[in-house]
Amino acid sequence: MPNQALMDQPASGRQASLFVFIYCCDSLQRLRASRSILLGLAIAGANCAVWSLLRFLYSYDEREQQINYRALTFAFIGTLIFSPAIGFALSIGFHSVSWLGIPALTVILWSFGLIPYSWRCR
Repeated sequence: MPNQALMDQPASGRQASLFVFIYCCDSLQRLRASRSILLGLAIAGANCAVWSLLRFLYSYDEREQQINYRALTFAFIGTLIFSPAIGFALSIGFHSVSWLGIPALTVILWSFGLIPYSWRCR
C-alpha cells in the first residue's frame, strides 16, 4: 500500500521533482562557496581598515594626534547622547536599531568631528 501512491503518479512528475531537487542542491553549494569567498573578502577588508585606523591614530605629528583626540572625544560624547535617545525612541514604539548601528554612529561622528577640529588648527 505505501508504494501505491508512487505508482499513481506519472513518471514525468517524479523526474521533474528530482531535477528540481538536484538543481536546488547545486545552488546551495554555489551559495555556500560564494558566502565563504565574501566572508574572506570582508575579513580582509576589516583587517585593512583596522590597520589604516591604527596607522592614522599613531601619527607622529603632535597636532594630528590632538585633532584625533578631540574628534574621538566628540564621537564618544555624541554616542553617549544618542544611546539614551535611541533607547527612549524604542520605548515609545520606534523600530529597533541593528547592533551595528552604534559603532557606525561612532565612526560617523568621529568623521564629522575631524572636520571642524582640523579646520580650527589651521
